[in-house]
Amino acid sequence: MSIVSPHAALGEIARLAKLAELRNGGLAAYERATSGDVVEAEKALQRMSEATRQMHGDEEEEDWLADPAKPPSCAGSIERIPLPIPTLNKHIGGGVFAGHMGLILATTNIGKSAALVSFTYHALVHSTAVVLHLATEETKHELFSRYDARLSGFDRSRILSNDLEAHERSQLLARRASRASDWKGRLNVLSIGSDVDVGKVEAHVEAVRLKSPGRLLLLAMDTGDDLRPAKPTGSSWQDQGEVYKRLKNLTQEPRLAPLVVWVTTQAGREWEGKVPPARAVSKSYDKARKADLMVALSAGDSEASGMLGKGNTAIDATIVKSRLGHVKWFRVSLEANMGTSVFTEHASGGGSFTTDEEEEYA
Repeated sequence: MSIVSPHAALGEIARLAKLAELRNGGLAAYERATSGDVVEAEKALQRMSEATRQMHGDEEEEDWLADPAKPPSCAGSIERIPLPIPTLNKHIGGGVFAGHMGLILATTNIGKSAALVSFTYHALVHSTAVVLHLATEETKHELFSRYDARLSGFDRSRILSNDLEAHERSQLLARRASRASDWKGRLNVLSIGSDVDVGKVEAHVEAVRLKSPGRLLLLAMDTGDDLRPAKPTGSSWQDQGEVYKRLKNLTQEPRLAPLVVWVTTQAGREWEGKVPPARAVSKSYDKARKADLMVALSAGDSEASGMLGKGNTAIDATIVKSRLGHVKWFRVSLEANMGTSVFTEHASGGGSFTTDEEEEYA
């Protein structure tokens, strides 16, 4: 068995360890795997796969590994967070599993922050997850305005400028009240500033975990690029790699589990005005290789945008899933309203997972 990136296998290893309840060195091998040792990662995976086969039979295990979109039939109790993109949910087993990290990649002004709010709002409405939303570039007031806009349907710019009519403000307050009891203690929003040690993020996660023990926790980090490692290397490239490695490792910490992480990150300038190739998404960036799922956003067809609703724009999303070193991807067309953080799958969009061996990238 060949593993291209041990980090792509970490979430898989963790789940297999949890399912098999290994006692004879499996978890110790997993801990060594998190340090990036490919040999140890492979040994741990083989040991855990063998244990799972003993529990559930060879046929089920081989079928699960053959289809990265399909969770094991015994994984019904594994917690996951659904996403507001039906085609994506379909291909990833109903949502993002606990223990996974996803990246939202895009160039400037494409809609990374709005997409992140769309994901977190969907999690609040369609799951029982607790959300911790951290921002480096926006104030707490600006962050809450995104949720107010998503709740009410009023453009965020109007909410920020206090430009709502009396009846509109009443509607907004009514929408807040309708969610107050359900969201109390579940939506935690903080502005942490830029150039922050990634350890501070971990501290915030620990604080929320103490208040919500055992509940599925979603960390929404906007943006990971403004974080720095505890020990800077002097190379911005290596520093970012260390930051994203630490964010991924948070999902594997037993004291923080069950945890899902979504992080926004800046795509390279070479993607400007282009649909990012899946191969580039999965292999060109060290930070991307540490994630289990990537959603790369780019501007859609300008003609299509002209046919959409007022204030809406067309967005192309390239979704890439890396599992055990295998890359699968598909593209979907989205209709996005940046003012209200509403992202919906366009009727003409959709697609199916395609392996990199079967597809040439433009």
